Amino acid sequence: MAKVKCPGCNTIYYETTEAYDPEQRANGAMLELVEPYKSRGWGKYESGNFGGAEVLAAEMLCVGCGAPLAPSGRVKMIEEHKCSECGWVGKTNAALKRHITVTHKRG
Repeated sequence: MAKVKCPGCNTIYYETTEAYDPEQRANGAMLELVEPYKSRGWGKYESGNFGGAEVLAAEMLCVGCGAPLAPSGRVKMIEEHKCSECGWVGKTNAALKRHITVTHKRG
């Protein structure tokens, strides 16, 4: 699953689900909240709490700022660079390489 960045506030509240298909227009079944928002009981979208495929891309609003999450029908995903040894996640491949060199003494 990939993290999804809001195009309005640049905050990550969502990640893709198994239903995500980059070839299809986004819908509510393709995203879910990340922690800690998920465990706080927040609804999936400002326009409703059902969160299934019936939620259209135009109805998918950021819970933080209210901006559309998929204004073009597609969501903006963040590529993660995850260490296979410890699970550490970096924003860039360079950060991951540095982590491996320093933490795991390889490189």
